[in-house]
Amino acid sequence: MSQLACKFLGRGAIGPISEVAWPMPASQGRPGAWLEAGAPIAQCQHGLHVCQPSELAHWLHDELWLVETDGPALPGIDCVIATRARLVREVAAWQKGGAARFAHAARDHAAQLVAAAPATAQPRLLQYVADASFHLPHGATALAAFCSAMAVAWLHGGDHFDGDAYRRERDWQSAFIAADLQLSLG
Repeated sequence: MSQLACKFLGRGAIGPISEVAWPMPASQGRPGAWLEAGAPIAQCQHGLHVCQPSELAHWLHDELWLVETDGPALPGIDCVIATRARLVREVAAWQKGGAARFAHAARDHAAQLVAAAPATAQPRLLQYVADASFHLPHGATALAAFCSAMAVAWLHGGDHFDGDAYRRERDWQSAFIAADLQLSLG
C-alpha cells in the first residue's frame, strides 16, 4: 500500500548520503520514476530512507520533497526504510524562506529557554546559542538547529547531556517545520 512521506535531498534531488540522483517528477504533476532498494531493506544498509513530519529535524538539507512509498517498510531511527519510493513534489516553501524561518525559530526557542536558566549555567549554554546565531547568515540550517538542540540538552542536563531533552527539542523543531510549511501527508 502506498503512503506519503518526506525526504530531504541535496540540490538537484541528490541523496546526501547515497549520492543517488532521484528521478524528478514529470510535467503535469506526475510523480518521478520509482527507486527500488534492490536488496532486502535494512537500516543504514539497503532501502530508501524517508521520514515522517515528526522526524524532519533529523534530516535537514537543501530540498524538501514529498515522496510516495510502496511495498514493505521498516521503522528506523528517526526514519522509515522503504522498499520503493518516488518523488511526488518539492515543498518549494522550504527553499523560499522556510529553512531560514526554521533556523531562526530554533535558535530563538533555545535562547528563550536559556535566558530563564540560572546565571551560573548560562555561559556554556549561551555559547551554543551564539554558535547557532553564527550559522544563520551562512544558511547552515542544520548546524543552527543542532546547536540550538544542544543548548536545550545541556540546559536540562545541567552537568551532563540530557538525551531526552535533546529529542524533545528535535521533536519541537520537527513540529515547527511541519506547521510552518503546512505539511500534511493525509
